[in-house]
Amino acid sequence: MQQVILARGGAYAQGYRRMIVSPHYTRAELMKQFSGDVLFISGTYGSVVDDVFMRFFVAGSLKREEDLLSSVLAILGVAYAHGSHGRESICDLYLPDRAKVVVPAKDDDLTQFIQDGRVVRWQDELVQLLGEGRLTRSAVQTALKRNRHVADFLSSLS
Repeated sequence: MQQVILARGGAYAQGYRRMIVSPHYTRAELMKQFSGDVLFISGTYGSVVDDVFMRFFVAGSLKREEDLLSSVLAILGVAYAHGSHGRESICDLYLPDRAKVVVPAKDDDLTQFIQDGRVVRWQDELVQLLGEGRLTRSAVQTALKRNRHVADFLSSLS
């Protein structure tokens, strides 16, 4: 991917400023270098924003996650569950507060920083969907089986 972006006659040289990339084939340092000029759009598996970010980061080669997070415009995690009204989406959306310039360096603090920056929380979505009877706890557990926090969250609702 770096050749496509940087090569003479490559995407960047041709004036492209929105590029769809794969974190597995694009160096994170390269995305960081061009983040002021280019909107990189990428996807990876995940229903919780901090997991999505960490999966993206693990695929890259930056030594410090916070170096890339300072350039992120949004992170969206989506899961789908089968409910009484058909397929329901459960979303988690991080939009950074540009006034908070300092991104924490420790992994635990970074995770909390991302979670605190969410404008749509999967927990709030579940409260509504469960409260309206649109989803069952079983459907939630199946849909969010990779979410390490869902069991504790469901227990807290009892």
